Amino acid sequence: MIGSSLTPLACGTSNVASQVKPNAPTANEAMGGADLSCKQGSYAEPLVIDLSADKRVDLESQMNAGVAIVRYDCNEIRVLKDCNLAGKYAFAGVSMKEQVISLQNEDELRANLPFSSGSVGAELETGSQLDLALIMIGKRSTAAKVARPVLEGSQCGEATHFVRAATVGAFAMKTGTKGRVAAAVELFGAGTSGQSSAQEKRANKDGDIGSCKTSKPSSDAPPDQCQSAIRVELVPIAQELPTAKKDGEKKDEAAKKDAKPIENPCGAEGFVMVGGKCSRADSGAPHLCDPKDSDDCKAQCDKGDMGSCHNYAEAVFSNFCNDPSKKQVCDETNGAENDRREAEAVGYWRQACDKGDIADACDQIGNYLLTGFKLVKADKPTALAALDKGCQLGKADSCYLLGDSYLKGDEGLKKDTMKGLGLTDRACKLGDQYSCQKLGEYYFKGEYRSKDPARGYEFLGQFCAQGEWETCQELGEHLLGIFDRYDAKMTGVNPVKEVPRANELGRELLDRACSKGKRDDACARLGHVYYVEQKWEMARKYLPTGCKGDGDTCLRMADMELNGKGGPKDKASAVEYWIASVDDKFVAQAAEALEKGDGLPRNTERAAELYGKLCNSENKPACANAKRLDKKVWLDAIAEDCSREDEWSCRELMTADKSRHRTEIDKLCGGASEFGCKELKKLDGAAAKKMVEANCSKERADKSDDDKESCKMLESMF
Repeated sequence: MIGSSLTPLACGTSNVASQVKPNAPTANEAMGGADLSCKQGSYAEPLVIDLSADKRVDLESQMNAGVAIVRYDCNEIRVLKDCNLAGKYAFAGVSMKEQVISLQNEDELRANLPFSSGSVGAELETGSQLDLALIMIGKRSTAAKVARPVLEGSQCGEATHFVRAATVGAFAMKTGTKGRVAAAVELFGAGTSGQSSAQEKRANKDGDIGSCKTSKPSSDAPPDQCQSAIRVELVPIAQELPTAKKDGEKKDEAAKKDAKPIENPCGAEGFVMVGGKCSRADSGAPHLCDPKDSDDCKAQCDKGDMGSCHNYAEAVFSNFCNDPSKKQVCDETNGAENDRREAEAVGYWRQACDKGDIADACDQIGNYLLTGFKLVKADKPTALAALDKGCQLGKADSCYLLGDSYLKGDEGLKKDTMKGLGLTDRACKLGDQYSCQKLGEYYFKGEYRSKDPARGYEFLGQFCAQGEWETCQELGEHLLGIFDRYDAKMTGVNPVKEVPRANELGRELLDRACSKGKRDDACARLGHVYYVEQKWEMARKYLPTGCKGDGDTCLRMADMELNGKGGPKDKASAVEYWIASVDDKFVAQAAEALEKGDGLPRNTERAAELYGKLCNSENKPACANAKRLDKKVWLDAIAEDCSREDEWSCRELMTADKSRHRTEIDKLCGGASEFGCKELKKLDGAAAKKMVEANCSKERADKSDDDKESCKMLESMF
């Protein structure tokens, strides 16, 4: 459950003042005026506590059925019931956060409670404010990355965003006296005390603060009275499908590539996040800065906005020497200024993590202090504590890195499989796609846990529908029992028994990755399956496409063409597949067939070209054939190999064309090639010495340690 509809609390008092109290506030009663101007195609985190009952039901239903696709324009959120994408949301608890915000004018009402309409109530014009108490104990998140090509349904043309996550907990709202700060417990208890006053209005609420306090970050589900949707994370729908990460990249990318500033979650133009609410940017209060404005980030951090501290750290760490205007100072200090600023960034991340509970900052501290850099020493205990805090606050990358370290016994941690799997599972529940994929692989392989292909299929199946074609291919291979089994090209499939219809499903998924995902290796794998089974027509459907990236696939197609398997014999086509295989043996075989006209039209020009491509010190017979058929092709071939420091080819070139040989050797030495300079020294010692001195003079000016070592090596030759 996401939550229930808003319901006014009953009021048992009967005195005179109670008879003139305004009704419990909704945005319908407190809002009005012109629509907000929305930042088109931007990320947003709107409050949804004032959604109507039917819209809450729609949102909950879509999140239970798959990935919720919506149309959002700052003034309205509309769940698109007939725009579908397979997927699921999982709950992960976080450290409980309690927040009280006060909406003091019409602008703030519209910016923070944008999904209702009506006229502005008089209460906000007579010294009142709308107080909101928010208790947040977890998130329901999806690991989906949504792109338009995989959406299905009649309403998908209207789609702008998908719901990546819903923060859940409890909330209460009531009108109160402007300037008076109410406590959360007071707002949750409002309307039940029996007191009566024109400034003590009845309140709307959903959930119970006591129930929320029983939740823990390790909880698998929210308490019954603490599961209302508070905010939703709305992510713009991508126009193109994402590129999946490769195995082994995640741990480094979490620190070096995936680090991102905190973007403004207010969807309306001219509004910024101020103390948990969207307010006008010109209000003067400390606010979350624009990550592109490092000066404002520094100013807002100094005023106390911890999100801005994180953004400032990101700016000074990542961008200083990448800024063209800072190039001179970076060059003059040989990077020392950049090192100083990196150390400065760590200080701001510490501040944001320790004082502001900014999960992204904790994650950065953890990542960088594991290894340290230049002016900042490694501090693994502090790093691991920061990662643990980031994970508890809901940062999936922190959970993954910590979990992976426990699984492998890295970073000074004692290997703990159960703890590592638990943290990886938490990262998955927090919406990290890579972690979900790794869990699926662990189940299929029996890595870190007992094998359970059915659970592996449960984890990985959703990503195929979302257009993650690499995962789709791997899942198909797992189901057919050919994942990481290259001998399957000879022995065939061994479908897993734990998944019904695994044989058919595996083939369907490989076909989808091949045809829709345009993955040549998926075509190759499926083609090999049918080749081994001698289902020639099906093999012919997939092997030609797979040949683009796999030599063995080309050779199997050559075999089928040569021997008439699934079609007429075609020697010319077989020769083309031999050439496409880039296997030296079969390319030479193709060249010989073309030279002799064996079963196909004779073509000595192309034969010479192929011999030339094979010509090098390892294939002297091909060089001899190229020279026999076309001397120019042969000269070009040995010149190219000489340029790659092939000693035999250089000797052949010197014998055949001394001028061209000298040209290639000059190029090599001019490029600081030790081989090239030694060869030039044999030909012209003075020229070689002059070139080495010129190279080293330039390289020393570049202040590269590698170039300095290169100079020492080259100068030692004279």
